[in-house]
Amino acid sequence: MTYSPEMFRLAAAMVGPDDAADMVQEAFVSAWRELPRLRDSDRWEAWLRSILMNRCRNALRTRSRRPKLVLLDPDGQANVPHMRHEPMRDVDNRWAMRDALAALRPEDRAVIVLHYLADLPLRQVASVLGLRLGTVKSRLNAGLRALRAADEEEELA
Repeated sequence: MTYSPEMFRLAAAMVGPDDAADMVQEAFVSAWRELPRLRDSDRWEAWLRSILMNRCRNALRTRSRRPKLVLLDPDGQANVPHMRHEPMRDVDNRWAMRDALAALRPEDRAVIVLHYLADLPLRQVASVLGLRLGTVKSRLNAGLRALRAADEEEELA
């Protein structure tokens, strides 16, 4: 399926590469089971993403430890994407980014991953997560503040 690599990258950014394949598989199985409930076939991609993000957030909530986060490029290779937005471009160290993202609340991480990694506009992020636009903006702001604080702590260290 054409969505598999993108889905894996999103899941890996949320839960780490070790659990990403399981999350993607669970999302596809769930989508298959619930396919009769999809009313608008044009919303398939957003619907599938929201199933995946819900699975990932639930997995993060049930973990007793922080996930090991590795960002993957489209070929599945570990790297840090070149992003044009604040504060991501100012993070020089791959480890600092991993640690900073891993420290975010799952709700904030989901918004940041969808907006910056999947390059979705905020309205679409809201649709995927089933949230109001104002809530998405608030979570994005909270996540970016936490990333900036982590970056400042790293600079002081």
